[in-house]
Amino acid sequence: MKKTLAALLTAALLTCLCTAFAADPSASDWAQDSLDQAIALGFVPEDLQSAYQQDITRGEFAAIAMQFLAAQYGYDVENFYFALTWRAAQDPDAPQLESPFVDGVSRHVDWAYSLGVVNGRRMTENEAGLKRGTFDPDAPITRQEAAAMLCRAYAVYGGSLEDAAGPSFADTFTDAGQVADWALDSAEAMWALGVMGGTGDGLFTPLGLYTREQCIVTFLRLWQSGPVSRAKDNVAKLEGPSQEETIAYLKDGPSGFPFNVEKRWDTKLCVVLYGEYGGMPAKAGPDLILVYPDGRILRVDDGIPAINPRGTAPNLENLTLSPDETTLTYSVTYTDRSEMDGFVYHEPGVYRVSLDLATGKATLTVTPLNP
Repeated sequence: MKKTLAALLTAALLTCLCTAFAADPSASDWAQDSLDQAIALGFVPEDLQSAYQQDITRGEFAAIAMQFLAAQYGYDVENFYFALTWRAAQDPDAPQLESPFVDGVSRHVDWAYSLGVVNGRRMTENEAGLKRGTFDPDAPITRQEAAAMLCRAYAVYGGSLEDAAGPSFADTFTDAGQVADWALDSAEAMWALGVMGGTGDGLFTPLGLYTREQCIVTFLRLWQSGPVSRAKDNVAKLEGPSQEETIAYLKDGPSGFPFNVEKRWDTKLCVVLYGEYGGMPAKAGPDLILVYPDGRILRVDDGIPAINPRGTAPNLENLTLSPDETTLTYSVTYTDRSEMDGFVYHEPGVYRVSLDLATGKATLTVTPLNP
């Protein structure tokens, strides 16, 4: 419920343009098909689906790695994080979220660090055992660093370096001796599995930089070629919460923000929760959350614009469940225009939403009102 009418029209136009020009001019010809496959599999974040020949940063690599891991476990990334957070709360032996970095990194980086996929830089540990340091999220990564992080990601869902057997790395690459000791086993494994290749002329180029498209393509190869993979249906299930456990956990307040339920509908497709998070530093307004029988959640993004520049969501009106329990309809009425510094937050109008409970897809229609 954060978008303006102008933003909606722009998004629709961009969608048409993207459909008409499917091939991204920023991608190399050799990578395009693989990029399309990786996007279809769901492990390329939307904000990294461009500028493919640009050097990838440490933060971007972590984001792709986490979305890749979510796909390996059969989750979208939001529900993957929810399942990990819930498991951490239930089991002290489960991976616990750590945020040791002082340079303002993201939850992708924090979880990638907590799962052992990435390491920090200049890390210190105090007498209480608390680790602090930097991550350098905007720094580029080298090919040997990429090999190490790919191997660590593979290990998260049950992969092992012992899975790799192939031609001699040292006999294949004339610069094999330049690979750092800490990265050598990983580079050999990624080469043996066909995940990483050379750079030509018998070179591996361990200190060469890594691009976005190279990162995405190698994750796709790991998906396709790794002996352990969802593609082979042999990744152990990551147990998440049940439907009622999810609802209880939301109410208890993961991360200190309890969801206060104002209305609840128990339908044949999902449980619909309407309420507002407590403990927030600024009022965010109400949310709609769908909780499915397998415990997964979907926070509804219906396109209704916010009340103000802070992004406060409006109260929903006329919430009505269809007789067959498949659709929820509701509306919001704005009688005035909200604008600040030339940016329009909403126009006067009646904003009506039809929400498909099976898919979570919201269809928004706007009837303008005279201000």
